[in-house]
Amino acid sequence: MEKERPFKLFLPPRISHGQVFAVKPQEMTEDGGLNQAFGKRFDSNDSSLPLTKTNTSKYSKPANPDPVLKKMPIMPEVVCTEKVSQLYSKLYEEAENIKRWKVATDAEVVQKDKKLQENKRTIETQRKAIQELQFGNESLSMKLEEEMNENKNVNNKNLATRHLCNLLKETFERSGEKMNLYESEREETHHLLIQNNKDIQRMVLAFDGLQIQAENERKEMKIKLKESKQQSEELRRECHTELRKKQEQVLQLKQKYDEKDNELQQIWLHFQETKQKYEKLEEAARKQYNELQDSHRKQEVLLDKQEKAENSHKKTQEQQKVLETILETKERTLGQVIMEKDAAVEELNKTKECQAAAIKKLQDTIQSLETSLTMEKLRSEELDKNLNNMSVEANKITCELGAIEEHKKEKEKEIKQLTDELGIARQSITVLEEKFKNEEKKARNLITELEVKNTALCELKEAVELLSDVKGNLEKDVEQLQKDQEGLKHVVQKKEFEICEIQEQLSAALGKERVSLEEVDNLKMILAQKEKSYEELTSSFSKLLLDQEQLSHEKKNVVVEVKNLEKQQKASKQNEEKARKEIEKLEEENNKLREEIESLKENIEQNGLDTENKLEEHEENNKSLHNELAKKDRQLKTVETKLNNLKKQMENKSKSHEELQQEIKNLKRKIATESKECSQFEAEVNELKMEHENVKRQHDEEIKNLKKDFEAKAVSEAELYEEVQKLKLTADEAVKKQKETEIKCQHKTAEMVALMEKHKKQYDRMVEEKDAELEQQRKKEMEKIANKTSLEQELSRINNELSHFKQQLQTVTKEKEKIEKEAKVLKENIESLKEKLKKRDIMEQEVKILQENLESKEEKTKKKVRFMFTEVLTKYIEY
Repeated sequence: MEKERPFKLFLPPRISHGQVFAVKPQEMTEDGGLNQAFGKRFDSNDSSLPLTKTNTSKYSKPANPDPVLKKMPIMPEVVCTEKVSQLYSKLYEEAENIKRWKVATDAEVVQKDKKLQENKRTIETQRKAIQELQFGNESLSMKLEEEMNENKNVNNKNLATRHLCNLLKETFERSGEKMNLYESEREETHHLLIQNNKDIQRMVLAFDGLQIQAENERKEMKIKLKESKQQSEELRRECHTELRKKQEQVLQLKQKYDEKDNELQQIWLHFQETKQKYEKLEEAARKQYNELQDSHRKQEVLLDKQEKAENSHKKTQEQQKVLETILETKERTLGQVIMEKDAAVEELNKTKECQAAAIKKLQDTIQSLETSLTMEKLRSEELDKNLNNMSVEANKITCELGAIEEHKKEKEKEIKQLTDELGIARQSITVLEEKFKNEEKKARNLITELEVKNTALCELKEAVELLSDVKGNLEKDVEQLQKDQEGLKHVVQKKEFEICEIQEQLSAALGKERVSLEEVDNLKMILAQKEKSYEELTSSFSKLLLDQEQLSHEKKNVVVEVKNLEKQQKASKQNEEKARKEIEKLEEENNKLREEIESLKENIEQNGLDTENKLEEHEENNKSLHNELAKKDRQLKTVETKLNNLKKQMENKSKSHEELQQEIKNLKRKIATESKECSQFEAEVNELKMEHENVKRQHDEEIKNLKKDFEAKAVSEAELYEEVQKLKLTADEAVKKQKETEIKCQHKTAEMVALMEKHKKQYDRMVEEKDAELEQQRKKEMEKIANKTSLEQELSRINNELSHFKQQLQTVTKEKEKIEKEAKVLKENIESLKEKLKKRDIMEQEVKILQENLESKEEKTKKKVRFMFTEVLTKYIEY
């Protein structure tokens, strides 16, 4: 018989933890199902194993099972029992390993699914972000296109302005040509006059020849001719003399006009100097106000420190009260025990002497602290008085300055009515320059600020239109100004005296401010000294606290501490009342400050309505006043916050008071245990009570003195209030006087104008009478000399032409002056327009630079987006 081949079971290799991902088995059944499957496999003739049904991998080969297993016969049950048990155990172990592998793979699959979902979410968010960026880029491109269109419109407008400038140049050239024509016409008229004179001389010679030829026939006519010639020569001489006189008068009037113009310029310079002095005074007043605020802050810090010390006194006083109640209950019980403990009194006397020395030391320290506190209180009261006086003086100075400002404003109105209209054009130009500067600053920051530039460009368009309107108005107003200057010259002379008075008042105000500065310096020195004394007090207070802690550990000195706490409690009560009074005073001061600020706001609004048409200097002053009001509002808010903080501190202190009451209850329990020892100190307690009564008397006396001081302060405050009312009345009277003087000035100006008109009418009447007389004489001559009508007509024509030429000369001179003024104004406008064009060119360059920067940023963003997108895709592909 052939040897039986040994039984070999083909098993797949055991999978390690690193190779779990390579094989994926079929779904596992329960334990019972596995046992049944294994039983069926061994009963049946099939030699295949359940492991052969797994998926393909590197190690398992289910498609090619072992041929030996197919041919192997079934072993007997006796031989295979041991091997079957071994196989079963191995298979069970492998099944457990497969379960573990399956659980691990499921967990890994879940984790990977989560990661995939997270990656999908990130990809979606990134896509959304990319879309938003694209939309943002599109919006930016649209904005850039709009801005480009606006820039094109601006360029078109610039071209239009250039065209207008060219037209203005052409008008100037035409005006120059007209001037040349006028001069040439003048020369021609002069030549015509010379020729006419020559012709007249020729005619005279001809008539002389005729007279010589016909002496016998026309002797009588010669006499008449001679008389007529003499009369005509006299008339000519009179006309020439009148012309010369009138020309001299015109020259004199021009000289007077130039002198008065110079005087007005000098007055304007003096006015600017007074403005500068006034600004200096305002700055000094601001400095004083800031120094006063600093002193108030320092005072508040000191008050806070005092409140802390007072709180500590309150705590000790509350403890004293509790201890006093306990001692009173125990005194009754001690009366019975005194008879029993006479023998122990001798031993206690020795201890009394030691404790008396310690008590004296503590009393000395307490007295020194009380004296220092009183000194500090007196100093604080003095500082309050000084501060109140300074505030009153500052209010007086501000009132005086306000009155001076009102005087100045009312006196400046009449002078500035002539310059307001010219100032409007200058203000518009300055406003445009400021807007250009602001646009240059804003263009450097971000693209969002380009919208602000668009608004500024729109305002520039409106300003250019306003300039064109203002030009036409100026041409009309210049003529009116020339007429009004003559009437205002008399007013200017009167107001020079008033300006001198204002300068004197300003010098007096400066002296007062110097005095107030010296007082502020003294207050600063006093505050420094007070801070030093307060530091010394804090050091001494810290030492006393250490001593009190040492005494608290000693049981025998409890009664002494109780009495000290009673004294401190009373002092702290007084301090609390003082602190409350001070808080009320602060609240009243805050209300006063609010009322003052409201009154200042109302005054500023009224002044703003009056000074809207003034120069830029007044606008800057108003802005500074608004800033000061804002600062005062902020200071009020800070004071209100401080008051709220004080209220919160009081609440916290009340809570701490409750906590101290609980601690006092614990102390009562301790004192109950030490009641036996306290019976020995009854005599000492009585002595200390006597001392306590003496201290109360001293405190009552101090309170009375403080009340007297308070009443004196109230009286002084009433007196100061009366003085303030008197000052207000004087200010009102001064305002009324000023108004009356202004009305008188107006009446005088009206009278002067009426006189001028009367003189004009008289001159016109004289001229008309002379003309009538001349016409009568001419009629008589025409009747007498009928033959020589031709000569008289020629003479009358010459006179008419001379008058006509004089009128033309006057009109030409007036037109010349107007044209020169217009030329100056136009030159200034051209220069301003050139500067604006330069600024616009600079702005266009900056806009181009910004566009280039935006394009570069867009390219960078696109590159970044592409790079991020590629990275995301690569990560996704790798995943």
